[in-house]
Amino acid sequence: MEITDGMKTIVCKLRPNALKMTSVAYPIDENRIPEWFQELPFDHELMENTIIDKKLDNLIGVLKWDLSDADASEQFQSLFEF
Repeated sequence: MEITDGMKTIVCKLRPNALKMTSVAYPIDENRIPEWFQELPFDHELMENTIIDKKLDNLIGVLKWDLSDADASEQFQSLFEF
């Protein structure tokens, strides 16, 4: 599916690569993600920062809470372990 103006997309950040690409995107309505796309060198840490951390900061940043200890906390990590 081709991306057109006004279309909602998901942007995926990439680690340094030979093509010097910093990110790739695909439409949220795309049902089939090609195998070659899934094998790209995604920068999971950067995507986590841009997707989760920035959204949380937008939502609770106005409360002026200091969440710096939460990143280093083992209890925080244990919330996401199975």
